[in-house]
Formats: sequence, structure tokens, C-alpha cells
Amino acid sequence: MPSLLLRLSDNNPQAEEDYRTEDKSTWLLSELKMLFSSRSRFSSIETLPLVNASVLNYGINESVSQIQEADHRKTVIEERIKKTLHRFEPRLSEVTIITKTNNPSNVIFEINALYNTLPMKFELVWDDCTGKFYFDE
Repeated sequence: MPSLLLRLSDNNPQAEEDYRTEDKSTWLLSELKMLFSSRSRFSSIETLPLVNASVLNYGINESVSQIQEADHRKTVIEERIKKTLHRFEPRLSEVTIITKTNNPSNVIFEINALYNTLPMKFELVWDDCTGKFYFDE
């Protein structure tokens, strides 16, 4: 199944031909950057089946500032990353996340996955001071 962005940009979704001739891994990294830099806008959508996997909920909900305990905050963020990848990036399989904390203000989420049987590894950094994600492939 193609990603949400590929489906939205397809002018002929009934055709089964692959209309993109560029290197697919380049498209994947570009779309991952878009996914990780996008923010879901309405937290109430999360509880609505089908709507929560729509463009209305595209991106990561980064509203974790109300969670005081750092370990719990990391766990919540990790679950949100997994859920976001599951919903919006079906080309990745066997997704695992390793959480690293080298600096108290930064949490690094190392994401390992398979893309067409090829292993991929990239990092998503959470800056606890600013409450923002930074994508680094």
C-alpha cells in the first residue's frame, strides 16, 4: 500500500502502474521528513476510527508538556512515533525503536525498519527544552 502522500498526489488512483520513476528511497526519506515535521492539529481526532488515520491527523502529536515524569514522556512519544509510522508509512515493516538519552534535554529515538527487505535506520530527536522533534536521517 502506498503512503498517504503518494495516494494524495496520484492523479489516477485506479491505475495500477507505478507512475514514479525516481529512486523510491529518495521519495521515502523526503516523505519521512514531511511526516516527522508535520503535527496533528486536533487531539480529539485520535479517538475517532478511520478519521484518526486520515489527513486530518497527519503527523505526530507533540503535546507532551503536561507529562511531568521524563520516563513516562519518553514512552508516550515512542508510542506516538510507532502509531504515526503504522498509520502513514505502510512501506516500512518490522519497525523497532531504541530510545537513547545522552543529554537530559535531548532524547534520541533510533528507528530501525525494513523497506522492501532493505534495512533502514534513522533518528528522530526530541528536544525536551523546546518541545520539538528534529529529523536526522
